[in-house]
Amino acid sequence: MRKLETELLRFDQLRTSLSSKFEVESVAEDLVVMSPKNLQSAYKFQAIDGDRDVTLTLIGLIHGVEVAGVAVICDLMETLIKQDGLLNVKLGLGLGNRKAALLGKRFVDRDLNRSFARVETATIEDVRADELEILLRRSQNFLDFHQVKLHSPTPFWIFPYKKSSFDLARNIDSTVPIVTHWGRGFSSEGQCSDEFVNKTGGTGITIELGKNGFDEIQIAKGVAVSLQALQFLSQDQQRAPYRENPNVNSAPIYTWAEIIPYPKTSLSVLRPDLSNFVELKKGDVIGTFNGNDVTSPVDGWTLFPKYPDSITPSDTGVPPALEMLRIMKKIGVHDLPHGGH
Repeated sequence: MRKLETELLRFDQLRTSLSSKFEVESVAEDLVVMSPKNLQSAYKFQAIDGDRDVTLTLIGLIHGVEVAGVAVICDLMETLIKQDGLLNVKLGLGLGNRKAALLGKRFVDRDLNRSFARVETATIEDVRADELEILLRRSQNFLDFHQVKLHSPTPFWIFPYKKSSFDLARNIDSTVPIVTHWGRGFSSEGQCSDEFVNKTGGTGITIELGKNGFDEIQIAKGVAVSLQALQFLSQDQQRAPYRENPNVNSAPIYTWAEIIPYPKTSLSVLRPDLSNFVELKKGDVIGTFNGNDVTSPVDGWTLFPKYPDSITPSDTGVPPALEMLRIMKKIGVHDLPHGGH
């Protein structure tokens, strides 16, 4: 918590310092748009909701416990202030849920990353999503920094499939695996940030940097992909769709093979040694329901295994989580909707 408070203070100080070198517009709390003072005009294209004048927006801390994004944004601001010539487009920067972070919680009332495009305004996260949407609707491209609860051997891109999103991720860093999905939203609870941007006419992607915490390797990776995104979008003149990355050594592409729910009427326990990208074979034990083994229905790799802080007896009628885990399968570009086109 002390490190988080230090980084939040650094964010506030650096945001104030931006005006010494850049044109700065405050959009809402913890949300700014910055551009070089000599920038003549930003390229605009007509989207569903109107003109999008912000070339790229970077957001961290959508979940209050995923703190590396704060340091990524701070380090990026510091780099842009110190090094001339790195920024020649209009850039949005911000933090998602400072209130939840200061409480040490993922969210206060409801998951912010399931709160976009909702009409309700009853919760702190509904109100915050409305504020974030102001900037997201102006953003041609959007990159959201997240972390996972358990170990991941690699950072990974994750987003609902859209060709421009796929091409953007591959052009930023083709060495990072892609997890993508289509046909329905990531969650039945509501829209995620990248999903909202994609559905309103922009290009949205998310990167999961690794396990929650202020990990220096993860933070450095976040800054690196931010600078790579700025460089690519500057060279590509901010236009979508983007050129395809022909790199034959690109990292694997994954999508869901199975989503394993927690039963609502059973005492269920997930196998205790799982994390992200653990390889499973069909028939491997993944947990127990009412004391009976539950096995993987397919070959694949694990993602987002859920270990609740406590498992309550099933007589409450409430499962410990909506999902036990997701099992991914590797796919090729030709397996994507319309063969990746």
